[in-house]
Amino acid sequence: MKSLPLILSVFAATAASANVHFQAVGRPSAIRIDGDAEPVVSEKTSWKNGKFSGTFHVPLDSITTGIAMRDRHTKEKYLETAKYPTADYVVKDCALNVGESTCDGSLTLHGVTKSIQLKFAVTEGAPKQLKVSTDFSLKLSDYGIAIPTFANITVADEVKVHVDSETAKP
Repeated sequence: MKSLPLILSVFAATAASANVHFQAVGRPSAIRIDGDAEPVVSEKTSWKNGKFSGTFHVPLDSITTGIAMRDRHTKEKYLETAKYPTADYVVKDCALNVGESTCDGSLTLHGVTKSIQLKFAVTEGAPKQLKVSTDFSLKLSDYGIAIPTFANITVADEVKVHVDSETAKP
């Protein structure tokens, strides 16, 4: 079976740990692909006046779906990881408050940068830690990623992403 494209993003806020999970569903929904990616690399992270800023990179070569051939095709043919090795999320001046927070940022994937607004669930974690999670969907076509068809099954343009992470409190 040919591989199916997957897409992901992350917000990991100087993460001690971050888990990225994604799901692509076929049309008809005869196929469902679940996958994971790690590790998240963060840079230029800071808290200033109670607001968070930073850049987060997900190495796309870390994608795993449980099928080696699908992983290879996804990385080589669709995400083109040799040319576009990371998915990058940049956020500036985000107020992460316990409860729900909404932050504006930008996602660069497959050489395309788009503004994206994410809602985060924020809870108290271990001492001096916040747990941050988000669920969102992205369209492959928005990032110029080809949508393959195999045996009359096409991956839906929309892919769901879930991220769990922890960050130090400001």
